[in-house]
Amino acid sequence: NRKKGLDLLLNALSLLPSYMKDRVSLDIYGEDDDNFLQELKKIVELNQLRKCVVFKGKLNPANRNETLQQYDVLVLTSHQENFGLVVAEALDQKIPVLISDKVNLCDVVEQNQCGWVSPLKIDNIVKKIEEAFRTPKHIRQQMGEKGHALVRENYAFEKVGVMYWQLYEKTVNR
Repeated sequence: NRKKGLDLLLNALSLLPSYMKDRVSLDIYGEDDDNFLQELKKIVELNQLRKCVVFKGKLNPANRNETLQQYDVLVLTSHQENFGLVVAEALDQKIPVLISDKVNLCDVVEQNQCGWVSPLKIDNIVKKIEEAFRTPKHIRQQMGEKGHALVRENYAFEKVGVMYWQLYEKTVNR
C-alpha cells in the first residue's frame, strides 16, 4: 500500500554505499491492494536493486512468527500507522525495528531503545539504515530483548483486555 512508504525505502536503499547494499536484503510482504506493485518494481529496476529486493506476497498468518525470526530488523517507513501491529509483532519476536516517525509506536520504540526511528525523508532513512547496519549483533539482540519486554509488559492480551474493560466501565458509569 502506498501509505507504507515503500517507495521511500527503496530509494533510500539505492543510496546506500555499495559495500552495504551488497550485504542487505529486503523482503517485502503484503498484497498489492492499491496497484502500487508495478511502480515499486520499476524503482527496483531503475536502481538496480534486483539482487537485494524480493516481493514475497501475502504472509500466511500461521507462519508469521517463524518468518519474522529469520530477519535482523523489521522496517516500516509508513506515512501513517495508528498502531503498527506488525511492529509489536516483530518486537514480540525479539526483532528490533526501524520505523518512521509517522508510526504511532515511534515514541515507545525510542524510549525503550528497541529500534530506530526516522523522519520520513529519504536521506534520514538512509542514515538510519546505515546506523542499523553498523549496530553490532549483540546490541541488536539487546534491542530485541527490550522490545520483547516492552510488548509483554504493555501490550499482552491480558493487559489490553483489562484496559479495555476499565475504559468500558468508565464510559458506562458516566
